[in-house]
Amino acid sequence: DLSKESSQKFMFYFSGHSDENGLHLKDGAVTKSKFHELLGRISSKVKIVILDSCFSGALKSKGVKKEKPIELVQYDVDEPTGSVILTSSSERELSYESERFRGSIFTYHL
Repeated sequence: DLSKESSQKFMFYFSGHSDENGLHLKDGAVTKSKFHELLGRISSKVKIVILDSCFSGALKSKGVKKEKPIELVQYDVDEPTGSVILTSSSERELSYESERFRGSIFTYHL
């Protein structure tokens, strides 16, 4: 439904369960490839995704491998564009909850 709308900015926040293959929702799993396909359909200029779940770092890329850093060209623009995915863990880490914070440690500090 969101792909039919036009907006400048889009933000998606998820706190729940996941593994290296995708997100675990109440109605079933959303695979890593399906997640990126759905995100790609959204026409917003800026997309911010925050994932608070175990192994969420595995969902931040579409299978690209790390390479040497490249030098970025700086442009003077009024509005940023692109996608950012912020995750609570790497592709091999668990995310933790705290009784003291009454929930996720990552979300509490975010």
